[in-house]
Amino acid sequence: MQESGLKTTPAEESRNDQQKEDPITIAELAILAQKKLPKQVWDYYASGADEENALRRNRSAFDRLLLRPRVFRDVSHVDTSTIIFGKKYRIPIGISPSAMQQLVGGNGEIDMARAAASRGTTMILSSHTTCTLEDVIQAPGGGNPNRERCAQVISRFQGNRINERKTPLVLPPHLSLANLHQKRNNSTTKVKPLKAQPTMNRILLEARTAQEAAEITRGNHDTLNDASLTWSDTMSWLRSKTNLKIILKGIMTAEDALLAIEHGANAIIMEAANWTLSLPLSK
Repeated sequence: MQESGLKTTPAEESRNDQQKEDPITIAELAILAQKKLPKQVWDYYASGADEENALRRNRSAFDRLLLRPRVFRDVSHVDTSTIIFGKKYRIPIGISPSAMQQLVGGNGEIDMARAAASRGTTMILSSHTTCTLEDVIQAPGGGNPNRERCAQVISRFQGNRINERKTPLVLPPHLSLANLHQKRNNSTTKVKPLKAQPTMNRILLEARTAQEAAEITRGNHDTLNDASLTWSDTMSWLRSKTNLKIILKGIMTAEDALLAIEHGANAIIMEAANWTLSLPLSK
C-alpha cells in the first residue's frame, strides 16, 4: 500500500486521542485533516507525484533546518514586515496557488483570502479555483475590486499522483473549476465513466493507449495544457495581456530562475512542491 508523504509518525498518531480541535503544529493539523476529510480528498492534498520521492526529500530538507536562538538580544521591537512590489506585508511569507479549496469545506478560496488578509500577508489564486476571481477579490481583504482583470487564467501543469490513480479525485456535482468553466469530454473515445466531472489532471489518466489520449486531447483542447509553450513566446504573449506583475510558480532549477528574469518575470514562487518527480528542494 502506497503511503502518503504526509502520513503521520507513530509518535504523532499516539496523540490522536488527545488531539484538540485547535491544532498548534502542522503535524497536528494533518492529523485533524485526515480524520475529517474523505479519503480521496485527503489523498489529493497529501500525496506527491509518482513514488513521492520529491515530497519525502522536501520534508527531509526542512527537517534538517535548525533554529539557533541567541541570548541577550533586544527582541522587544521585532519587525518581520517586508515590502513586495511596493506593498508592505506583515510577514515575508505568502500563500501560493493551491487548487479546489472548497473540497475541504467552507468558502474555500474566499476564506483563504480573508485569512491571509487578517494576518497581513497575501495569497495567489489558483487557476483551478472553486471560487471565481471576482468573488475572491470582492471578499473582505481579498484585494482591490477595481484593479485590472487578467485577460486569461493560465493553467498550471499537473503531476501524476499515484494516490489519485488509486483513489481518483472527482469534483462533487455542486463544485466546479470556477475560473475555467471546464467542458465535458466530447471525444468519441470510450473511457471509464465517473460519477462526477473529473478534474483536469484526471482527464488524460483515463486514456490507456496513444489513440485514446489523442482523442481526449482533441475533445478537451480548451482545458488541457499546451505542450508547445516556450519562454520567448509565452512570456511575451502574457506580458501583452496584462500590466500586472508576473509571478511564476513551478520554477525548480537555477537555470529556469535566470530564464524567468531574462524573459520579464517580476518574481518567482519558491515552494516545496508535491508534484515534482524526483527533484531536490529549490534553493
